[in-house]
Amino acid sequence: MVHAQKDTAGPGARVPGSARRAMLAVLIALAMITGCGQTAEPDPSRSPATDDPASGAPTGPQDPDRDGADPAPDPSPTGSGSGDSGSGSDDPGTDPSATPGGPATAQPAPGGGDIYTEVAVPEQDYLPAVDVQTATQVDDIARVEVVALNRAEVEARTAGEISGPGIIVTAVIRNESDADLDLALVTVNAEDAAGLPLTPMSGPPADPFFGPLAPGSKAEATYVFGLPQGAVGPFTVTINPAPDAAVAVFGGDAF
Repeated sequence: MVHAQKDTAGPGARVPGSARRAMLAVLIALAMITGCGQTAEPDPSRSPATDDPASGAPTGPQDPDRDGADPAPDPSPTGSGSGDSGSGSDDPGTDPSATPGGPATAQPAPGGGDIYTEVAVPEQDYLPAVDVQTATQVDDIARVEVVALNRAEVEARTAGEISGPGIIVTAVIRNESDADLDLALVTVNAEDAAGLPLTPMSGPPADPFFGPLAPGSKAEATYVFGLPQGAVGPFTVTINPAPDAAVAVFGGDAF
């Protein structure tokens, strides 16, 4: 007796595991083949855009035909739609002739030369020496006199000064000109018999000339000088009432 074989491949039949894996592999392969076949070729007329790492916005060249792209700038000097065709931009920063803070152009020194060139200094005129307590006329500017020359112990007040023996010079200037005399420009110096300069001192009773002196008026001032070691008299005192005036010279010993 022959028995009919039951069909086990119906719709509700179970597929063995090996068969399922084979079918899955086939489906994956078909999906990969289909996806590769649909990949678009790159457009050689477009350049790839890169994203700004800070904002995420593309920074590379953009397609000028895409929607929303900014139009290219107008290369004309006055810009698109401008009615001014002659002056260009009104921004002073774009003016090539305006270069604030730019490199300076080297200029030659007046009269030529450089830092190594020796320049002749006009010699200053010195009047003949006169004794202390004798007035002398300096050009038509002033009448000058050393009214006292005394020895004293002087006190140091600033750097470079040394307390010790010194001399005190009392001078008087009378303005003989028609204009005010600037006493701040008066210079008073002293030296010993060997021509050794004495050291100006700022301590008391120093009271130098200062301020304007009206025509016909006179002013008195006191200058203090320290005596370097070995300095001896008689001493010479020079007074210059103005930079462009001659120098008055007084000689005498201090007591």
